[in-house]
Order: sequence, then structure tokens, then C-alpha cells
Amino acid sequence: FRSDPAGVGGFGDNAGRIRGLALSNLAIPLQFSDPDAAIEAALTAIEIAQRVGDLTRLEYAVSSASAVLTLVGEWERAASLVEDALSQIGRGPSDETRIRQAWLAALRGDTALAHSLADQSSAVSDDPTTVANLAMALAFAAAADGDSTGCLEQATRAANLMGEVGAFDESICWSWSLAARTAQRIGDTAHTRQLLELMDQ
Repeated sequence: FRSDPAGVGGFGDNAGRIRGLALSNLAIPLQFSDPDAAIEAALTAIEIAQRVGDLTRLEYAVSSASAVLTLVGEWERAASLVEDALSQIGRGPSDETRIRQAWLAALRGDTALAHSLADQSSAVSDDPTTVANLAMALAFAAAADGDSTGCLEQATRAANLMGEVGAFDESICWSWSLAARTAQRIGDTAHTRQLLELMDQ
């Protein structure tokens, strides 16, 4: 894709959309082994979506890119990327994007914004992935507020969805770790044991 980053040369918009989706998907597994390549793939997917005017896949590509940027600690860049994309989309964000905004706000300590965005999504879906992502955002907001009880409750709520969304899902990786650290810090050995047992299931 480096020779034709937009993925549309000679093939038209449909080929570009297919390549963009492939690159967005590729960024997810690459983020653990080669974060730089994952970021490049996701940013290229964003470029493709912008060129062909596919707003749905633009939002998906931005989600992939921001996931990798968050993993490597570039929280401000991830938040900026989401905000820029939403201004281009020109419509209300999807529930997943709103929840991602809430999570990024919580990571950066803006808990008022995090709770505001999360409240808009609190009853939107019973999809396990959406529920896990929302619980993750609320857990990090609680952690930033110094609310260990709320943090542990929400992080465990997300972690308990491991069977439905997969152990390597972003929400599970972040939430299980946060729950384990919080339980250990407050001395809740029973909760720590439950989290360890969850990993063995």
C-alpha cells in the first residue's frame, strides 16, 4: 500500500474502500507487534476514506488509529484525531466514537467531559462490545476522580465480558489491568483472586 497509499489508482472508489477497510483491520493485530506500522496502516485508511468520501469507514479508521495511538501513550494525538474526523463527518458521532471520546477524556483527566459523553451513551445498546467500552470509559473516569470503588466496579464489569468480546479486545486489556491494579492497591485480595480466575476460564 506504500506505492499507492490511497488504494484507488486505476481501480476506482470501491477498490479504495476495500483496501481502506483491510488497512483498518490490519492495524488492530499489528498494534502489539509493530505499533509504527499499525499507525501507518490506520492513517492510510483514514486518507482513503477521506478521498472516497466514505464517512462510515472514516469513523472506523479513526477508531483503529486512535486505539493504537492510545496504546503507545499518544493520548492527545488520539483525541485530536477523533475530534478532527468528527468535524469532517458533519453528523452526530456513533455510540462507539462518543464512548471513545469519553475514554480519551478520562485518560487526560477531563472527567467532566468523560461523564458527559458517557451519559449520552449509557442506555444506547446491549451489544457486549459497546457495554464493555462504556464500562471501561467510566472506570477510567472514576480512577481519575479518585473513586476506587466505582473504578473497580466498572472495570470488573468490562472484564467480565471477556467471554463475549474476547480476551484481546481493547476494552478487556485495559479494564482487566485497571481492575487488578485497583484491587491490589486497596487490598481487596478476594477481588484480585476473582480476576485471576477469570483469566483461567
